[in-house]
Amino acid sequence: MSLFDPHTPFSPKRLPFFYGWGVLVFSTLGMLVSIPGQTIGVSAFTESLIAATGLTRSQLAQAYFWGTLASGLLMPYGGKLYDRHGARRLMVYSCIGLGLTLMGLSFIHLPVKAALSEWGQAWLAVVVMGAGFFALRFAGQGMVTVTSRNMLAKWFDKRRGLVGGISGVAIALGFGLAPTVLSAGVDQWGWRELWWGMGIVTATIMAGIGYLFFRDNPEECGLLMDGEVPGGDESDIPTIAERCYDWAYAKRTAAFWAVTLVLSVHGMVVTGITFHIVDLGASQGLSKEAALAIFIPQTLIGTALGLVVGYLADRVDMKWLVMAMASGQIIAYAAFAHLDSTLGYWLGIVGMGFSSGLFGPIANVAIPNYFGRKHLGELSGKLMSAMVIGSAIGPYALATSREWLGSYDASLYISLLFPALVMVIALRAKRPPINSQQMPP
Repeated sequence: MSLFDPHTPFSPKRLPFFYGWGVLVFSTLGMLVSIPGQTIGVSAFTESLIAATGLTRSQLAQAYFWGTLASGLLMPYGGKLYDRHGARRLMVYSCIGLGLTLMGLSFIHLPVKAALSEWGQAWLAVVVMGAGFFALRFAGQGMVTVTSRNMLAKWFDKRRGLVGGISGVAIALGFGLAPTVLSAGVDQWGWRELWWGMGIVTATIMAGIGYLFFRDNPEECGLLMDGEVPGGDESDIPTIAERCYDWAYAKRTAAFWAVTLVLSVHGMVVTGITFHIVDLGASQGLSKEAALAIFIPQTLIGTALGLVVGYLADRVDMKWLVMAMASGQIIAYAAFAHLDSTLGYWLGIVGMGFSSGLFGPIANVAIPNYFGRKHLGELSGKLMSAMVIGSAIGPYALATSREWLGSYDASLYISLLFPALVMVIALRAKRPPINSQQMPP
């Protein structure tokens, strides 16, 4: 029996409840553990990194851009690794990688400062910082996220939207509170100590949880999606008619590109706003506390909306949810250029909360609903690649706008074009017919 056998150290089939509900808990925990590798987690360290390394805001944004871009370009390969090795093995390795990266980043200021002060090579300092960001983004935003999200999608079909909504509520709450909590942690313990501590926890405790509790799909455990337990042994598992489409088919559909674009735009603009939130607020007369306080009511809105959207995701065509998310983006991005007004401040919160509440269910449900589970890793890898590349562009675009034009407004206004394009593409999206009989374990 192999170390990663689905029945080791326990068999999910022998439990008195459907293990998919356990998968819901642990996949959600995995998404929350990815926070240090998400921009929402990095943003709390931005000002400390600028002070500790000697990099300018623009240079740090460049390093983040190149590191994130490299991570995004590698994500399709990561998706194929998921299809080949499954959630359990990938989660263990990804958590160890993320943990070691966080511990290494706690010393990143030393080589960066040396490149700047001793060698006078700013480009080398950006490369070193970019390499650190690459490892952080690929392990955290990339592999930990893809592994956790895809595992949940494989365990449910008829309830996929519901569980995606439940998971999305917890994730929205965690992500929304992350900037405030991590910022307080940096103030209390220091940025180096906080990264080191999170690295130890991720590489040990979360990697252990991944090994003990992650399972790639119900069929390998002798179960069926949604909790229907077949009789007999695993060889008696009945076939289930479901969609089975690969990248060659998906890339020709409006559905794939509407979903990819709306999530990537969210990643691009929200990443940019989050990365520069303190300076963005200051440029419009807001204190650090007032700027960071935006995330709390936004989180409450997104959390409240998540369950409703999850319920709807099982009952309506995903394109309507995609269009609703795009409308929230339009409101939010225009409003963030006017945070100095009460109306702009609250419209920004409402619009961002609305689009963030839709993000989780769409990211969890849309790809498996449209194209099935068999090639989920490949397709989600392509999707994540676009999202990561978008998140690479966002901070750099806003920093460039600030440096060249004196404000963030131009980038925010230009970003309105993308959700408008989503609306047009989504109108043509259609769910493909069922074309396969079974997804093999």
